[in-house]
Amino acid sequence: MRMIQMGVKKSEERVSYLLPSFFSSVREEEMDCYLKNGEEGIIDVKTELLKLIIDWVFKCVFSDENCKTSLLFLLRTVLKKDIRSFEFIPQEVPREDPESKTVVYDISVKLDDETRIDIEMQRYFTTDIIDRVLYYGTELMVPKKGENDYRKLNKSAVIVFIDDAKHFFPHPVSGYVLGEWTMEPCHILTDKLIYYFIDMKRIDEIEICDESEDLITLVKFLTCTRREEMEALVQKNEELKPAGDKWGHISNDSAARALAGNREKFLWDQAAKMKGAEERGREEEKMKIAKGMVAEGIPIETVCKITGLSKTDLR
Repeated sequence: MRMIQMGVKKSEERVSYLLPSFFSSVREEEMDCYLKNGEEGIIDVKTELLKLIIDWVFKCVFSDENCKTSLLFLLRTVLKKDIRSFEFIPQEVPREDPESKTVVYDISVKLDDETRIDIEMQRYFTTDIIDRVLYYGTELMVPKKGENDYRKLNKSAVIVFIDDAKHFFPHPVSGYVLGEWTMEPCHILTDKLIYYFIDMKRIDEIEICDESEDLITLVKFLTCTRREEMEALVQKNEELKPAGDKWGHISNDSAARALAGNREKFLWDQAAKMKGAEERGREEEKMKIAKGMVAEGIPIETVCKITGLSKTDLR
């Protein structure tokens, strides 16, 4: 992990930002270029805040030691339990096998009761997100290296903030454990691994569902872009002030804004590629079904009407 100093004021005061090596959308030489060419100094305070729903910005703010009070508020609000303290644990899980995919959490912590927590910020919903967080959760459960003992599994949880996943999750706030699905009421097999999904785009539904006021405040904080709105939320809940201060600082930094913009573009491109691949897959499946219908003797006009394909497509 490489530490880079970014200017916030023209004076000697500077703020440190952790720029992880896994920030693949910006090469190291590009980071240096931003720092050399970006004008140091405070940008107009009226500048909109960087989006916290960009994972890099979220990590810069909530993984800061000075923002632990704000992260503690987040954890208490989502987990709905009294948490007195926590400690950060490594975000990256190294692999001995070079062919294996390295696990990199957005933010990972260990609570005072030894529970491991992974917090993920997902800008766009993609089909691989479920498999990815399942993988992350099971990695958290595995005992530390050298302790191959199933009796030492870690109690773990994965919290995922998603910006718009209504087409997948039936509720704006969802919690999942391993349990029986064949009968009602569901019998929970184990709660050693819990998944929480919060759809931030559905803030209105969260309010209607009578969720806690703290959760509504948290989601509004994570999704706001105007300084005055952020400041009003901080006044409402002082625990968010450290995160608000840090967020304001990096939003004033030209180099940080360039990096965040680059990261958002990278996420957008990745989501677009994924969506394109999904659409191509659906079209191929539709064509396969349509040709099967024609082969079974169903009139081609009927097949076209049902599938929306043209006669030319089926020839």
